[in-house]
Amino acid sequence: FITYLKRYPGSSFAARARNIVFHLLSEIEQAANNDRILNDSLKRIVTLNRGYLVPVLREGKYGFMNAEGALVIPHQGSSIPEDYRCGDVSDDVLILDHHIIGRDGTLLLKDSAIDFTDLGSGYLKVKVGQCFYLMHKSAAVVEQCVEDARVINGRLLATKVEGKWKVRTFNGRELKGHSWDEISGIGDVVVGKTPAGYELITTSALAQFVHQKSLYFSDTYDEASPWEENKILVRKGTLVGVLSQDLLETIPLGEQEIKPAFFGAVVRSDDQVRLFSKSGALLQSFDKIEPRQPWLSVAVDSLRRIYHPLTNRFAGENYDSINFTGPLPVGFTGDSLHVFMSPSVRVTLPKTARLSFVPGKDSTAFLVVQTDRRTRTLYNYKGIKYFTFEFDDIQYAGEGLFIGTRNGKEGLVSGQGKIILPFEYDAIGSVMNNTVSLLRNMKFGIYNVRAGQLIKPQYEKNLLLYNDRLLAAFQKGSYGFIGWDNKPAG
Repeated sequence: FITYLKRYPGSSFAARARNIVFHLLSEIEQAANNDRILNDSLKRIVTLNRGYLVPVLREGKYGFMNAEGALVIPHQGSSIPEDYRCGDVSDDVLILDHHIIGRDGTLLLKDSAIDFTDLGSGYLKVKVGQCFYLMHKSAAVVEQCVEDARVINGRLLATKVEGKWKVRTFNGRELKGHSWDEISGIGDVVVGKTPAGYELITTSALAQFVHQKSLYFSDTYDEASPWEENKILVRKGTLVGVLSQDLLETIPLGEQEIKPAFFGAVVRSDDQVRLFSKSGALLQSFDKIEPRQPWLSVAVDSLRRIYHPLTNRFAGENYDSINFTGPLPVGFTGDSLHVFMSPSVRVTLPKTARLSFVPGKDSTAFLVVQTDRRTRTLYNYKGIKYFTFEFDDIQYAGEGLFIGTRNGKEGLVSGQGKIILPFEYDAIGSVMNNTVSLLRNMKFGIYNVRAGQLIKPQYEKNLLLYNDRLLAAFQKGSYGFIGWDNKPAG
């Protein structure tokens, strides 16, 4: 449409092209910055569409004001939809006295409208009497009295008449000679249901048909449904497969079960389990798998391996058995166990060691290893030993700090194992904005982990950061400001 406006700015169709592309760009919030397509009228619409509207009633007539209280649509209508009455009306077209109007008050449809549905891309499905109108927000009516209407893949218009769906392009050209019992879109693919089954074609190929290009549909399938990564799961008889947006088989049809996985897909048949990447590449085949993202425990014949499908790499050797501590795989062999933090990073320990997993944040994670009754050692996700401790439990607080538990009380511990706050608190929160909340005997305090400033628990509610210098505190039924010196500041 933009190319057309460049070539034929004076054409009788230029206004229509400009209106269509304006709403397409509005959908992705780029219309306001495109001076090439904006005329004065459209610039005014951009301004009017900002913010919300509130209906106002005066002398029995409704109008609309904007967020600044300025009346943008004069008092002229006797009725509005019930859902307008609470305000916060964000629609760029409105119903007033059963007419469709723009935010500038322009009458878009004078026929008596009961309701409308915004189909996207600038098109509306308007309930008029017992049928629907398909119309554009610029007031152009595409088709009257249809049973249903929709926008397919943001590129095509579909209308239902006498139980059959037909398609046309945004510029109005109809795809003649083809109709469907049902129609939908999956990404850039149009899926049409016929008495013989589902036929698929790309939106681009379908649009080219109106230019007298040949029309080539896919094979006919018994089922076609959206799948992971914008792909399409299809079934033909007992055969199941997955198609790409180009309608190529990324997982060939076969008598198999296909399930999505974090790395792509798991395909199970009678004799094997095959793994496919998200791009459709065959990764490996196994007899049996046990997934624990981002790892798999796999078996081929009598061999047990640890496999990382995202890198298509095996970790370690063959193992007698494999289990998981949290998401970390643990391989057992002889008198040792091997914990893998990544395909190339492992921690080798005595087989008698007890393991536990401490979740971190983002890519961080920690392993706790206990080799005797009291002593525990903390390792990071790179397999580096952090420190040894003897308290009962530990969890990650953020910013390289940990919350330790001893005899039911919590304390704050550094990444080097140094005790920063003693084990005397009922609860310590995670680090947020360089602070942790503290609770003791139903009173609240706070600690600034960067500056080392402590306000001991003495307040009735959590202390709230107001800015770098002030906190909001609640005491004896009232709020007030305090500084980090714990003195009132107002």
